[in-house]
Amino acid sequence: MSNKSDYDFYKSIGICVRCHKRAAEPNKVMCIECADKEKIHDREKRQRNISSMKKKDLDKYYLLKQQGICTYCKREKAIPGKTKCAKCLAKIRTKRQSKRCDLDRSEWRSHSICYICGKKHVLPGKGVCAECYKVRTVAINKCLESREDGFNEYWKQENKLIFGGKTV
Repeated sequence: MSNKSDYDFYKSIGICVRCHKRAAEPNKVMCIECADKEKIHDREKRQRNISSMKKKDLDKYYLLKQQGICTYCKREKAIPGKTKCAKCLAKIRTKRQSKRCDLDRSEWRSHSICYICGKKHVLPGKGVCAECYKVRTVAINKCLESREDGFNEYWKQENKLIFGGKTV
């Protein structure tokens, strides 16, 4: 029997098509153990491919940049001093402008738009969304902890070394 016919046979009788030992999961072709192994193997394979593709893409980017070709469309000549052609720069500019809000950033808070990221859902009385609020509170706590850990003393000692104890 060939691989295709083996596969079809085991699939038709409800046995795992990979190990041929255990029953396949309902509406699946593999048992749970083989499916987990396959999932791990595929993830590792994708990870290897991603790193090699990134290197190839980066090499291609630098080659195009060196030749003065647009790194976006890879066809037109790039504008001198830039990595993209005029058409692509215009496309990118219009795409960015379409995403931007028509309001000035100073008006975002009065329209319940997060002052940091521009999303609509802000916390009541805060002016920022829940995600930005969490990030800000963590950053503030780290800053306060660094002050307590003698952070200011370090800079005072550095200033004494630099300025020689002179007062300004």
